[in-house]
Amino acid sequence: MGRKCFVPHCKTGYRTCKDKFSLFSAPKDDDLLEKWRRAIPRKDRVLQAIDHVCEKHFEPQFVSKEWTAYYKGHVLANTPRRAMLSKDAVPTRFPDCAAQLSKTPKSRKRPAQRTRSVPSKKSAPSIQYSEGSAGDCQSSSDRQASSDRQSPSDRQSSSDRQSSSDRQSPS
Repeated sequence: MGRKCFVPHCKTGYRTCKDKFSLFSAPKDDDLLEKWRRAIPRKDRVLQAIDHVCEKHFEPQFVSKEWTAYYKGHVLANTPRRAMLSKDAVPTRFPDCAAQLSKTPKSRKRPAQRTRSVPSKKSAPSIQYSEGSAGDCQSSSDRQASSDRQSPSDRQSSSDRQSSSDRQSPS
């Protein structure tokens, strides 16, 4: 995984960024790290010592790209090298973040008031016992369901059978 700039909206370190900028590790010193955290406008994450910030976010006087050697007041070498950051540098330039910082977040609409309809509790089916055997027990809801399933002609024939059995049994 490559190094990427920690500053929001900065594309340094991504494949889409064609410009090459040096990336600097966050300082190990706790006081300077805290200054960097306060300076970088990022809300979703806190800068850690493993993160990096590119040279675009520092003033040019804090970034040196040349190495110069002096001997007895004479310049011996003046060669390009990897960019170095001065010890007291703090990121202060955030050109890509200006638009982001000036935007106010959109406020969400309140959700519509929801009402929850609670179904009424059904009463427990009542059990009625007849004078017959224990197998003849039926609840009122069972009797109602069985009578609902019968057609009107079946109900008539069952009532005829009931009345004929009453006539035949001697009392």
